[in-house]
Amino acid sequence: MFSMGRFFKNLKLKTLTGAGGPTSAELRDTGRTIYIDKSNQNELEELILVQKAHYYQTQNAGLQHPGLSEITTTSIPGIEDYVPIISPVGQEIYKPLAFTVTNSSGSTATWKFGFMDASNNVLDLVAPQSLANGATAINLEIDSYLLDSSMYFVVYSNQDIDVQLATIKLSNR
Repeated sequence: MFSMGRFFKNLKLKTLTGAGGPTSAELRDTGRTIYIDKSNQNELEELILVQKAHYYQTQNAGLQHPGLSEITTTSIPGIEDYVPIISPVGQEIYKPLAFTVTNSSGSTATWKFGFMDASNNVLDLVAPQSLANGATAINLEIDSYLLDSSMYFVVYSNQDIDVQLATIKLSNR
């Protein structure tokens, strides 16, 4: 006879992924109450089963999800503040490939890009760049980063610009 351990009981109203799926914190915190001991064998097996299923469902064994690569366009207002280019949610992980910045504001734009974390701390990746009206800047050297819900790309500009970002999705919600 199968008896449900604490791990399944703590997550029994959750699905593997999607809006009803557990967050990383829920998976981590539920597992924190399970001690490595013979008497907890059932709970440890449940923990391993759910974490493996969640990994394969959301992260596709570390491979990109076919058909989920995309190019997004974000209009950045010239408000002299950092604006997210893409904001992953939940378990989403994106690998950026390249981006372009196009200035059609009517005057020269000064822009820069960087990372922002969940606490709104910013790390600039380039010094401010000047971009003439009608010009496009291309950056192909961003493919060594991974973006998630706690670390994402932001762009700062003093004029209205458009940013296109090509990404590969490595993990779903």
